[in-house]
Amino acid sequence: MNARTSSTDKPLAVAPIGLDARQRAALELVFKVQCKGAFQMDDSIQALAWIVDLDNVRSAGLIRDREAQSGLRPALYLSTRESNAPSDGHALFLRKPFRLQE
Repeated sequence: MNARTSSTDKPLAVAPIGLDARQRAALELVFKVQCKGAFQMDDSIQALAWIVDLDNVRSAGLIRDREAQSGLRPALYLSTRESNAPSDGHALFLRKPFRLQE
C-alpha cells in the first residue's frame, strides 16, 4: 500500500526528533527518491508522525515535550539497542544501522 494514493495528495508530515543534520539529510533524500515524495520532514507540532533517534541523550525529554504539545503520534524509533524502545502500541522499532529495504 502506498502512503499516497495519487499525485495530488499531500505528503505525510513527519517530525524528526533527536536526529542530527546528517541523519535528517539522509532521510530527506530517502523520502524524496525512494518514497517518491510520499513523506516530508516537518518540525511543527502538526506533524502526523515522528521519527525518533533514541540514541540521542535528549530524545526522552524531546518526546515528552512533543506529547505535551501535540499528543501521542505514531512513531518510528531508531536505535542501536532494541531495549531503548518504549513498549507501546503506536510505534515501530528499527535497529541502526538499517538498510533502505527495511
